[in-house]
Amino acid sequence: MGPNSISRLSAEGLGTLLLTYTLAFASAGGVDTAIASAGALAFLYWLLAGASGAHLNPIVSLSLAVRGKLGWVDAALYTVAQLVGALLGGLLLWASAGDAVKPAFLGTSGEVASGDLVKALVGLAIGAFLLVGAYVAFEGAERLLAGLAVGTAFGLAALTGATGVNLAKVVGADLTYTISGGSVAWASIWVWIVGPLVGGVLAAFAVPWVTSQIPSATADAE
Repeated sequence: MGPNSISRLSAEGLGTLLLTYTLAFASAGGVDTAIASAGALAFLYWLLAGASGAHLNPIVSLSLAVRGKLGWVDAALYTVAQLVGALLGGLLLWASAGDAVKPAFLGTSGEVASGDLVKALVGLAIGAFLLVGAYVAFEGAERLLAGLAVGTAFGLAALTGATGVNLAKVVGADLTYTISGGSVAWASIWVWIVGPLVGGVLAAFAVPWVTSQIPSATADAE
């Protein structure tokens, strides 16, 4: 692994650590959470995109890998770095705030009742579609614009209650809660994997196809 790979993985780990820690203070729900989530991801994107692309989320990395925009080895290493960063972010939060952060900010995945399963999966899939769609649609765009796009997408996901689209943050918070002595519904963690991954992969293919049709549609209209 060369110096460039180390810097990329360090950027992903550090960014996910900071995002996990920051989002703990934006968990009240509603518009405030959406704005804080959007601002946090946009800022970290501006800060770190030049180093690693600032995915800060295994769902983004794996969706781009399925699309062929990221190598599978890189996607796996990104995922590990993001999960480690999220765990460190959760532990830092617990160390600095103590048990006062439990269970409001840690162990956030929760148990999904069978009657709410479809709703949870669809909600997470839509949130991930928005987020990954922004990464794909604004690939190669000016960093300021791309950061605004991915931040807005994450904010919209949070507004609909789908903050769980960040798998690293969910796992990091759950692991921290477990380490701190809490009880986590690990049997339901697959919901936070499958829902966002389906939405993310769909976006990775659908968004480029849709955007590629716009110029030809305009030309036909003329």
